[in-house]
Amino acid sequence: IRGNIRTLIRCMDELGIDSIDSALLLKQAQRQVKVTNDQVVALQHRYAKSLQDDDAEPDEPDDTYSRALVIEAEIGAAWRADYKSKDFYWNYNGRHWQQCQGNDYAESAIEKVYDLKGWRQREKHVVASDLAGFRRRIKRGVPGSATGLVPFANGIVRLSDMTLHPHSPDFGNTYCLPYEWLGIDSPCDKFDEFLNDRLGDSDTVTMFLAACNVALTGSKFKGFLEITGASDSGKSVVVASLEALVGIENRASGSLAKLESPLSRFETIRYSGMRLAIFPESQAYSGSLEVT
Repeated sequence: IRGNIRTLIRCMDELGIDSIDSALLLKQAQRQVKVTNDQVVALQHRYAKSLQDDDAEPDEPDDTYSRALVIEAEIGAAWRADYKSKDFYWNYNGRHWQQCQGNDYAESAIEKVYDLKGWRQREKHVVASDLAGFRRRIKRGVPGSATGLVPFANGIVRLSDMTLHPHSPDFGNTYCLPYEWLGIDSPCDKFDEFLNDRLGDSDTVTMFLAACNVALTGSKFKGFLEITGASDSGKSVVVASLEALVGIENRASGSLAKLESPLSRFETIRYSGMRLAIFPESQAYSGSLEVT
């Protein structure tokens, strides 16, 4: 409402309408939108002051549609609406898409646009209206994740030719490894020595490396890797190497018994989107592991 009155004041001044007609127009607008005399006078003073200041009042849109267009142009490429809920979003952080539950994340991004543009209308209902308009304009869901790609901290590696490419939201990846790609010829002698020493033979090492490949590339695989051995034989270090490979933020740890329990029907949500699931100390588990 105040934005409409402010626009009227500016337009009358720019059109050179005389003071008597301006007063009549303002009186009619005041009755129409139900604002007080003090509010109108305050807006007139604010407009007059903006003309005197070195930094004039920014050209701020008053309607939601125009504001949503500007916001979309600034940040729309990095945001997607999620189908799951009206307040779920996807945001691209420069390396991968991440899910944001709740409106706070999107509202914070919109308020940064306000700061960038110098917009002053930030009342709760204005922000809510801008958010709704912004959500209607952005795309739905993240782009389909391309196969044969592995995201590293310094770029995306294409496995077909082992070349490194810049990060882009178009790749659709929802995770990123927490370290840089150093090249196909980068040495890892110590790791190779450790695996040969702890796992015992080349066949077991090959099977472990195949599991690493599945965790990194997301290849379809129906099975699991069971690591057994005597106490202090290096089992936990082998598992820790897998965790380091995919990144702690990309793995979940839990219990097989809890995963199968009918009392924990939402337990599987913890593993959604993870590259690695770990179930330590599961030697005593004897269930059928039927999870729906």
